This record gives sequence, structure tokens and C-alpha cells, in this order.
Amino acid sequence: ISTFDLKETLTFLSSNIRDIPQEKIILCIIFYFIGILGRALRIFYLSGKINISSKKLIYLQTLSTSAQLALPFRLGDGARIFIFKKYLNGIAESTFIFIIEKILDSITLFTILILMLWQNEKFINLIADSRFIILASILLTTSFILPDLIEIFYRNLLVRDGNSKIKILFLKYAKDILLAREKTSRRIKGKIINLICITYVIWAFDCLSFSFIASALK
Repeated sequence: ISTFDLKETLTFLSSNIRDIPQEKIILCIIFYFIGILGRALRIFYLSGKINISSKKLIYLQTLSTSAQLALPFRLGDGARIFIFKKYLNGIAESTFIFIIEKILDSITLFTILILMLWQNEKFINLIADSRFIILASILLTTSFILPDLIEIFYRNLLVRDGNSKIKILFLKYAKDILLAREKTSRRIKGKIINLICITYVIWAFDCLSFSFIASALK
């Protein structure tokens, strides 16, 4: 923020607005919107729903994308979970679908990175970086091991005596989380390749959108 001058930026844009090719701006918007449509299609594919209004789904995804772009400190990700809460039958299911989306995005972007940096010393340095290993470990642990730990505690509490408020509350939320995980796992079974292909298409159009706006603004 200390190096960002809003006034200077607005002055630059206002003085150069006539020189910006409008066709590139239009293409940028079109390609970005196609990316939003792709994300809506991916959620539809993951949700397993049949009777859903396409207009409502596109509206929710546009709202979600706007929140993710506008809100700082990744608060938009939390907003996206709440935006799709009703459509995806609760917070737990919405959260698991969101995690699956992030895993798909990470796989896609990482494979793109590998292709770009293959046989390049920067790629070797990236893999050797301990921070990268730590981040990957945290993501994998959260995605796969944490739900299993919740299931162990859930089963353990079921066989214990007593019905304290904390126990009942934990059992309720743990059951919701485990059911959401089961539903999500069942939906993506046999669809991994399809989902990765959809994700590649999404990021292809996002990259096209960015390249046109970058070119337009020089």
C-alpha cells in the first residue's frame, strides 16, 4: 500500500484512456466471463443437482467471484462458502466443495508451472524450497487427514457415556462434516479427469483475459 498511489494511477488511466484499444477490453471481459461460466459449470458438476436455474447459478458464481476479488485477506473465500450455502445444502458441504475446487485449481496451476519451468533451475529451487514443502504438507493434511481425525473423535464420543452440551454440539457438527465429505467423495468418483479438464478451460480463459488487459494497458 505504501508504494501504491491511487491518484497517480487514476491520472495515468484518464490521460491514456483514449489510447486503450476498446476491442481488447471487450475481449478481456468476454473471456473473464467465460471463466466465470466455467466455474459455475464446475460447481453444477460437483453439486450433482439436476433441477437448478442456470441464471441463479451464474448469478451466485458472479457474486462469489466479485467477493473474492473485492474483499481483502482472502475473506472472499469465506464469503463464497456462505454464498453457496443454500445451493449446496449447508456450510459443511459448501466448504468441502470449495476445498475440492482449490485442490483442482492447485493441481492445474502447478502442472502449468511445471511445464513452464521444466529444465529450468528456478523449478529446482522451487521444489527445494522448504516453504513450498511446508505449504503442500499443510494443504494435504487439512484436506485428507483432518476429516479422518474428526471421524475418529466422532466414533469415540458415540460409545462414551454422558450427554453434555459440548458433546452433543460436537456430534452434530461432526456428523454434518462427515456426511458432506461422503457426499462430495461420491460425486467426484470417476469424474476427476472431467473436472481437471474443466479447470484447465477455466484457467485458459482467465489467462487470455489477463493477457488482453495487460496488452491493452501496455
